[in-house]
Amino acid sequence: RFSVMLGSALIDQELPDRALPHLERAVALQPTNASAWLLLGTAQRILGQPRAVSSLRKSLALDPTNAQGFSDLGQVLSSQGFHPEALDAYRRALALEPELVLLDEPVANVDDASREQIEAAIFALREHGSTIIIATHHIDQAYKFSAAVIRLERGRIAPPALQNILEGKVIDDD
Repeated sequence: RFSVMLGSALIDQELPDRALPHLERAVALQPTNASAWLLLGTAQRILGQPRAVSSLRKSLALDPTNAQGFSDLGQVLSSQGFHPEALDAYRRALALEPELVLLDEPVANVDDASREQIEAAIFALREHGSTIIIATHHIDQAYKFSAAVIRLERGRIAPPALQNILEGKVIDDD
């Protein structure tokens, strides 16, 4: 258990490379510990290691109700170009209807059809009552998804670039 706790603390301190050996030891000692597999997969995802997929899948096999595991798996699969599989992982995370959803660039590097499906799922979660926090570099996307937007500049809250007085889609004239 100490290896899992130490690995988690090192990930929280943004030191996934130092967390990795502790988490590898944890899964070797406790191969049925879903949390250890999830943390290992998270560290591997942050470090860009392709084996994150197998660690996250092992975690989900042990705990199929872990929305974070499905979300992390979706990120890894998307970054590897497996967009249909990534979309399936995101769907499974969203099907669990979590109270809080944290998304980092949820529609980056996906085709238009997948983007529309992801956006529909996000809107459905919002209608269901989930709180959704999205990190994005696209201001139009932020206003499309949100009733409230907090803009950060150099790590600090900055005045809004625009004010969202109308909810709905952003339409390009192009």
